Amino acid sequence: FFRWGIAPVLVLIAVLVLACAFLPKSRPTLPDLVAALAEGARQALPVGIACAQVGVIIGVMTLTGAASSFANAVLAVGQHSLVLSLLLTMLVCLVLGMGIPTIPNYIITSSLAAPALLHLGVPLIVSHMFVFYFGIMADLTPPVALAAFAAAPIARESGLKIGLQAVRIAIAGFIVPYMAVYSPALMLQGGDWLATAWVVFK
Repeated sequence: FFRWGIAPVLVLIAVLVLACAFLPKSRPTLPDLVAALAEGARQALPVGIACAQVGVIIGVMTLTGAASSFANAVLAVGQHSLVLSLLLTMLVCLVLGMGIPTIPNYIITSSLAAPALLHLGVPLIVSHMFVFYFGIMADLTPPVALAAFAAAPIARESGLKIGLQAVRIAIAGFIVPYMAVYSPALMLQGGDWLATAWVVFK
């Protein structure tokens, strides 16, 4: 941890503890400081466990090549139907995007799923945003729903229950990428995007 730059954080914590110990007005806050650290550790534990589990799953899929094989097999089924291909691409991205940070999420989903959409005639930016969008939506989609499990200790509720509620609230968001595929002008793609922008802002 010291090699990764945690030393300034520990020094800052030590300075704050010493200031609370030696300043009379701040001395009563020491028990609150200890309680806050303990509560933070308790709330971070479920998130850490979820991250470890997801890391194992993603590591196995990536190292064995199962991720690329699975994506290619699923997308090959829907190559003759754009709607079916979009649905299968969505499912693949929801699986591949679970619990992954933003940048690796985009790298994995765009390299595995976006090429199939490009072959089906979907514009480049639209296809990449489609897979990236659903890769991010995996953070609130059960069973992993990492964002929901992160919010669970704050809400003092089950992570799965919060994940299901999040999907219910964001259900309209699952339709937006399909609209962009069938109307690329929404992402300023195609020849008529100027006319669409004029209608929207008029």
